[in-house]
Amino acid sequence: SATDFVARFIGLANVFDAKVIGRDEGGRIRLQAPGLGEVVAGNGAGGLTDGCQARLYIRPESISLSTERRACANVKTGRVLRRSFLGPHLDFLVDIDGTRLRVISPSKGTGDRMLAPDVHVSFEPADCLVLST
Repeated sequence: SATDFVARFIGLANVFDAKVIGRDEGGRIRLQAPGLGEVVAGNGAGGLTDGCQARLYIRPESISLSTERRACANVKTGRVLRRSFLGPHLDFLVDIDGTRLRVISPSKGTGDRMLAPDVHVSFEPADCLVLST
């Protein structure tokens, strides 16, 4: 079964405390996470009921950055605080309303993402893991 230890052990993750606020029409979990606002997640452990406290995990390489807003269930606007070139990858630290999010993306074809301070951060519900706390 999925646990906090296992979720952290399998690799780097952005971790947020959140509250389950319901399900969408497709049965996906709707969460409220301080700083991120509402997030839709597709993967969750059993026992997640409305109003329960949960932990949201999003892997940095599952997050996309763009200067243009894309169609996605989870899109947030942020400001790039740091960019680090790591050979084949770029490591970004993005501030979204006081919440920091780490994003790792391929360095090839970065174009405007490398220079723009303001970006749109997007991630798919299937790339979010939710565990009860």
